[in-house]
Order: sequence, then structure tokens, then C-alpha cells
Amino acid sequence: MWLPDDVTVVGDVADSASAERAVCVAEREFGGLALLGKQYGVQPEGWRETAGHFGEEGSHCSVADITDSDSLAAVRAYKQNMKAAAKATR
Repeated sequence: MWLPDDVTVVGDVADSASAERAVCVAEREFGGLALLGKQYGVQPEGWRETAGHFGEEGSHCSVADITDSDSLAAVRAYKQNMKAAAKATR
């Protein structure tokens, strides 16, 4: 996963709360925690629960789930569907 040069991940976290604080740049809610868990192996106890739907295995809802062009398309489709649903409820 590509990250800008000025983004760092702080290592050695004791629990999911401190792992979440270790994210310097994160998506809304707990997408950053899911990124750490899914793509960088930072998986302290309870990280999936703390990350909410972003931490669900097999989900395609955030940058944490992008590993190739197919998963990128799936995340884009999810986000477009979420925007359309929000617009429909206005």
C-alpha cells in the first residue's frame, strides 16, 4: 500500500485504542485502524471490533480494502452506493 512520505505508523501498540491513536492519517471513523490491521499486520486484541464495519473481513468499503484493481473498483462502487443512498434520503 502506498503512503505519502510524511505519513508514519507508530509501532509497538498494546491494544486497539492505542493502535487507533497510532494512525497519523485516517479515513473517516476507524478506516485508518482497519488499514493498519488489514495491510500492515498491526492487529492488537479487539482491533476488528474497534474498527467497526471497516474491520470486517471481506469488506470493500475503505482504502484498507484496496489491494488491486478489482478491489479498488469494489470500494468505489461501495462509496458511490453510499452517496446515492444518502442523497435519496434527503
